[in-house]
Amino acid sequence: MKVRFLLKKKGKKNEGHPIYLALYQNDEIELIYTKERCKLKDWNTKERCPKDHNSNTYIAIDKVKREVQKAIQLLQSQDKVITAFGVKQQYLNQEKFKNEIQQK
Repeated sequence: MKVRFLLKKKGKKNEGHPIYLALYQNDEIELIYTKERCKLKDWNTKERCPKDHNSNTYIAIDKVKREVQKAIQLLQSQDKVITAFGVKQQYLNQEKFKNEIQQK
């Protein structure tokens, strides 16, 4: 499975473009919104990430990527079939659980 960042072209110029984490497996693609935005001039199209690796945006989207990789490892440890949709669901469930704990 390939995990890459994707900058969507839709977006308001003054707010930047939304950044997604794309999960690719065979013909299946799932997108996870990172809740971060970036202007085109600040995006490295070759590396598919913000140009400034020390920026808050880069740190935030890298954290999302690490959490997705943890979800993949968890599914593997449970001997479950790894699909893009399954990884996305596992990630979203982890985030929901974290949010519920923080609200208590």
